[in-house]
Amino acid sequence: MATTYALPAIADQVAARVPPRPLVLRTVAIAGLLTAAGSLALALTSDGVSGIQVALLEWISIPYIAAGLVAWWRRPDSRLGVLMIVGGFATGISGLAFAQFALPHTIGVIFDVLPAVIFLHVYLAFPEGRLRSHFERGLIAAGYAAAIGFQLVKMSLGGVGPKNLIEVSARTAAAHTVEQVQLVSISALCLAGIAVLAARRRQAGRPLRRPVALLIDSFALGLVMIAVLFAFGAFNGPAFQTIQRATLIVIGISPIAFLVGLLDARLARAAVGNLIVVLTHRPHDVVVKGETTFTFVTDGIESAIAQARAAAGDKKVHVMGGASVIQQALQAGLVDSLHLHVAPVVLGAGTRLFDNLTKPIELERTEVVESQFGTHLRFRVLK
Repeated sequence: MATTYALPAIADQVAARVPPRPLVLRTVAIAGLLTAAGSLALALTSDGVSGIQVALLEWISIPYIAAGLVAWWRRPDSRLGVLMIVGGFATGISGLAFAQFALPHTIGVIFDVLPAVIFLHVYLAFPEGRLRSHFERGLIAAGYAAAIGFQLVKMSLGGVGPKNLIEVSARTAAAHTVEQVQLVSISALCLAGIAVLAARRRQAGRPLRRPVALLIDSFALGLVMIAVLFAFGAFNGPAFQTIQRATLIVIGISPIAFLVGLLDARLARAAVGNLIVVLTHRPHDVVVKGETTFTFVTDGIESAIAQARAAAGDKKVHVMGGASVIQQALQAGLVDSLHLHVAPVVLGAGTRLFDNLTKPIELERTEVVESQFGTHLRFRVLK
């Protein structure tokens, strides 16, 4: 008797990581508070700085660091917590731009636009902390290049005021053009990020749990607000300050929604193994039993594997037979690795595994394990 399962590899399994030590968490927390307090003190000692503006930056900085620490502690295998912590620190450091002293002011201006791209990175990397495709990686790389590269060029051209220590020449018109290109570029990247989130939800097919749905909606809303803010900033649109404050408020909601979801046991323990996609001819409602969700797919093997991949993120998807399911996956070219388990039992009848294939499939044997109970074979599917 032979049984098999196919393994379309999405990414290598993440090696289990040990949760950070309490001392590390406390140190990061204290550093976050000191960064926020330092930015606040420098800003409040400067003339013409809005207290509301400073408070809104702290509204983002502290919750992101706090939520990131909880995420890092509860889910050390995910990089999301570290990303959120970095976003919180970047926001706090950007507040140094309000300082009246040249050095902290220059550092703050360098970080001025960076938090927006870090937030985009966080939103697209949820929940495992990793980007899922080359397109997403390119999107984020372009964002960081725009946030840092254009910012340094703009500052070298003297477009950010007299306290700028890296000014090379005073060419404010050129600096303004660079700023417009920078803001429009990041605005477009945020809109592309919204499209990615929408495509993921559409591919998932199954209804999201309420905490997760709330979190994804807050992500999308935050990206919309950033895109609108930067578009208005690039072309001196009306009511820019009002839109800026509204954007900061919305971005600050995301870590709160994240904590609500994370502290929900189902989200906190969510993993690829908690979703089973059942390929069937008969429509059926989603079934939730304990921590496992069963979703039923009637529109073919391609849709079933696409939904499993969307839920798995950067982990692996296992397709387990029935021979018919394995045949469909092989025929569709969706199998990367084939495992066969051959037991020393002759049944005399049954469905043969490799029937109904209309094209040759070339295999490369990568592993053989023998025992008295069976022979276990692993093949790579050559494409």
